[in-house]
Amino acid sequence: MDGDQSPDLKEQYRNAVLNLPVDNPTAYLREIKRLQGLMLDMEFEQLDHDQEPEKVRKDFNEVKKNTRELRLSPACLRAVQGSEITAGEKPILEQPTVEKLPVKKTTPEEPVVNKFIALTEEPAAKEPAITETTAKKNKKKKKKKPASKNAATPEPTTNNSEMDSDAEANALRMRITHNYLDLIRPKNSTDADSAEYNMEFIQNVANELLNVTCMVLSFVDTSDSFNAKAMEEMEKLGERLLNLKDGNRDLMAVINELDKVRIRGLKCKKEVKDLKEELDEVKMEYDFTKNEVIGIKLECEDTKLKLAGIKMVLKDAHNELAEAKKELDVTRQEFAAATLELFEATKELKDTKEELIQFKWEFEDTKTELEEVKEKNQDMEKKVNEMYAWFNKQKEVPLSHFH
Repeated sequence: MDGDQSPDLKEQYRNAVLNLPVDNPTAYLREIKRLQGLMLDMEFEQLDHDQEPEKVRKDFNEVKKNTRELRLSPACLRAVQGSEITAGEKPILEQPTVEKLPVKKTTPEEPVVNKFIALTEEPAAKEPAITETTAKKNKKKKKKKPASKNAATPEPTTNNSEMDSDAEANALRMRITHNYLDLIRPKNSTDADSAEYNMEFIQNVANELLNVTCMVLSFVDTSDSFNAKAMEEMEKLGERLLNLKDGNRDLMAVINELDKVRIRGLKCKKEVKDLKEELDEVKMEYDFTKNEVIGIKLECEDTKLKLAGIKMVLKDAHNELAEAKKELDVTRQEFAAATLELFEATKELKDTKEELIQFKWEFEDTKTELEEVKEKNQDMEKKVNEMYAWFNKQKEVPLSHFH
């Protein structure tokens, strides 16, 4: 996750966290706001590589919505500056950058938080139970007695050469755990004053410290050595908070929340590592898909060539179709001429038919006349025959008869 961000932004963020002006509340708040601006820059730089602009804008607006301005209440500011706190005064401008975690009772299933069980359940006890970290140290040092709750805070024993070799971790511890926690109590306060201390103010300061610690764990570095140092500083921070002379359950709950955040931070680092492995697999799949896309592009080129050939064939067919259309136009003209001739022939045939009918009528008339002539001829023949018969008959009469 951090590997995708600009080294310049990450270095600016690291230097700003290691040099927080914890002794100057006004400068501290101004620096916190600047750090949040760097956080937004790094978040936007990470989102800028996305291929969908609408999704980038949506995600970045969500980041801006979740990254609120970090402010302390007026009571908190007056306490940091050494002013007196009014009893029962509540913060009105507090806007923590992370949500307050729900306070849950610790169970045997949460071994890392178990070191705070005794203090949380028995606030009146003078001597707290031994934490896991303290128990491990006491084993190595032949079982030293645990310090009482009201005892002074023991200075952490560290190797000078290790501190010299890792100045950043030392500066982080000094500025975040030691110097800042000295500002939790008002100046010139007594143990009696601390017993009636405004717990809401302590909650605000602890929440702000939780925000800064989360920033360090999330954005400063991802190397295992630096994470180990950060976890060590978290444990020292918890031990230092235990030695505050308040004995309040709310403060113990904040310590439990800090330790839970540390556990969540470790889980998040492991999830980031798993996500990076998944990202490598996705990159391999992307390369494979890229090769497939190249093959598809080659096939597309072949298809384009085939399509160009098909276009040429279609062009030839189009030319042939144009020629066929021309021939069809000529044929249509010839057909129109033939139709005209057929119409004239039909007209002539009609005239011929009328003439034929006229001739038929004339033939009928002629036939009728012929029959009449034939009848007349038969009558004439009959008369001739009668005349011949009479003449023959007259030939048989003697001539003397006519005298």
